[in-house]
Amino acid sequence: MVYCINPNCPRSNPDNCQRCQACDNDLLIQGRYWLIKPLRQLHASDYIEVFEVNEDRNKQTKLSLLKAVKTAFRHPSTLLRASAAQVLYSPPKVLKVLKTNRNEKYAELFEQEARILTYLRHPGIPKAQPDENFSWRLRNNQELRCLVMEKIEGQNLQQWLQENQRISEENLALDWLKKIVEILDYVHQKGFFHRDIKPSNIMLKPDGSLVLIDFGTAREVTQTVINGQDVTVVCSPGYTAPEQVKGRAVPQSDFFALGRTFVHLLTGYHPGEFSVDSQTDQLIWRYHAPHISQELADFIDKLIAPSVQNRFQNTQLILQSLQEISESLPQQYEQTEPPPFQPYSPIPHPVPVIQSKRRIKRIIVGLIVILLLVVGIWKFLIPPSSSTCLRAPDGVLDVNEMAFSPDGNYIVTASLNNGNNDSIVRVFKSSSNNELVHTINRKDVVALKFSPDENKIAIASFDSSLGLWKMTNEGKISFLETLDYPNLEPLKNYIVALAFSPKGNFLAAASVGGSIQIFSTNSTEVFVSKRIIYGKYVKSISFSPDEKYLAIVGRDNKASVWKWKDEKEKDGLRLNDVVAVAFSPRDGKYLAIANAEGTVEVRNADNNFDIFKTIKLKTYPTAINFSLDGKHLLLLGWNQTAKLWSLENQGKLISLEQNSNDKVKAAAFSSKSGQYIATVNNKDTIKIWDKSGTFIKQLSQDNDNSLEAVIFNPNDDTQLALTGANGCLQIRKWSKFILGRWVFE
Repeated sequence: MVYCINPNCPRSNPDNCQRCQACDNDLLIQGRYWLIKPLRQLHASDYIEVFEVNEDRNKQTKLSLLKAVKTAFRHPSTLLRASAAQVLYSPPKVLKVLKTNRNEKYAELFEQEARILTYLRHPGIPKAQPDENFSWRLRNNQELRCLVMEKIEGQNLQQWLQENQRISEENLALDWLKKIVEILDYVHQKGFFHRDIKPSNIMLKPDGSLVLIDFGTAREVTQTVINGQDVTVVCSPGYTAPEQVKGRAVPQSDFFALGRTFVHLLTGYHPGEFSVDSQTDQLIWRYHAPHISQELADFIDKLIAPSVQNRFQNTQLILQSLQEISESLPQQYEQTEPPPFQPYSPIPHPVPVIQSKRRIKRIIVGLIVILLLVVGIWKFLIPPSSSTCLRAPDGVLDVNEMAFSPDGNYIVTASLNNGNNDSIVRVFKSSSNNELVHTINRKDVVALKFSPDENKIAIASFDSSLGLWKMTNEGKISFLETLDYPNLEPLKNYIVALAFSPKGNFLAAASVGGSIQIFSTNSTEVFVSKRIIYGKYVKSISFSPDEKYLAIVGRDNKASVWKWKDEKEKDGLRLNDVVAVAFSPRDGKYLAIANAEGTVEVRNADNNFDIFKTIKLKTYPTAINFSLDGKHLLLLGWNQTAKLWSLENQGKLISLEQNSNDKVKAAAFSSKSGQYIATVNNKDTIKIWDKSGTFIKQLSQDNDNSLEAVIFNPNDDTQLALTGANGCLQIRKWSKFILGRWVFE
């Protein structure tokens, strides 16, 4: 998959494309970089986007490099051979994109980071080359500022804290302090200071080394001294020094932030959670770090002294103090351990040997009987938990479409082929996880839908073709007919969304260019055709349960609810700032509309779509779904939260996260009963909930942090299908059997 740099584009494209299939912009940036993966959620920020990129080289350059490598490997010099061997290796890099120059603050910080990273050279600072700071102009003349830098593998210390709670060994704290201060020593010597040190801006690499990142807020010492005040005040609550909050940052402000960072790392608590001494303004934190020495605690208190004059004045003094603490450590821990506690126990009365042996035999027999009963109940009530990874053949990329047949007997997937323009469509039998029933090849499949009557499958491709296929009872797929989709706009009529009407009589197809076609599935003729007025990329379409309305959402966040059978109805309900819509499934009484401002409107379809209830999400919503009975709403946010709301109780939102670190990537209602919800979190842990928001169980975690989508079998609430970026389809089986608080798989 290759991503388009245009921030107003659907973004993803097959690997073999040179130009974006939606907006026609070049996918190879600066003739060198392919955007292969977003490192932050797309559209989450109005200003900055970050991608992992692969560097490409033209054919002539590759031939020259190959010739140089061959020559070098004939050379006796080991150093020359080693350096030549690295010539063709292109390590992963990061591309940071400033989407607009209208905000002067962001533009200044962006240019500042680019200038500093190309100037500084230290293993603890990401590397960037002068030619990797450039402007890129789109076809619409929008200019994007770009900065390519070294990608730092590993995790930041905020993520490390989430997994490890706190630093439990003083030696590790001293080692990390020394490494960060050595980086700061270099930065300060070069005339800069960082201004935003905190756990999330320190990367821990797999080899144990640390890297200081995010130099967008760094500033030159001379500029601060001459001007007397910062142009931009940077503040991270809990970490930022008081003088910096007032706009007068100095190099010692970095020491304050470093000390507050280690308060967090040593206690596991954010510095903002501690109280402050009313007389000295000193943070009261030591009682949460009893495992460290007084010397280290005094050292950190000096780093975070409220007054600049009471802190260390330079990095050399800090390194000297750290050395003294390290040398004193062995004497601190040479303490005699107290003898183990031995509780008093009375002298037991003697028990006859024969009676004792009989009692032991009875206990053993009883335990064996209980064990056999447990095993019997286990095997009788609980199906074996299964997780089968069904990988596509070599050269085939991740699964981009998957769907269960309405009877739940089969699951169909479509995967892009890395070697050509074809997609591979595979049919699996859901009751036998490893049984591949049928395979066909189609050209770049982008959408795939089953008809409700189970007889037909609609398959749309990037080449604008749309066809109906038939599935037999044995899972075989055969071509049925081609649906004529008029070429209204060359290069802009790629079909991106499909929807069958609930009774299966009609099929709606939407294109990149904003065209909607509705077909009768009983003939190849177009039943009705409508071109959306605003003519933008259509990202989703859905019928109301009574087939009376068609809801259309565009990529520009405009939406229409169209009474499509009524020829006199021109526009219907039209809305702005809409992210997603959903009809209540059975009666279609309600239409839920999520908007970009973080609210969800529930409208009454029986009463001219008047607003019935407004729900405040406090985050940008990404998806909404009704439960099968239409009484509950499942809401996903861009900050990876999942919320549940009851239309009957109309109470508070219920969180489907067990703690603040439980970030939800995907979620779905069960399709058969609608009683269950499956969520997939940021660690690929799969959790099952009931529709009231009560946690039921957690499925065993055996994934590789790549899951992106989950669906239920429509005929079996205990079977899930999951897929992700690693190209693997998982079919999971879980059990509803629960005993007390113990959950068995």
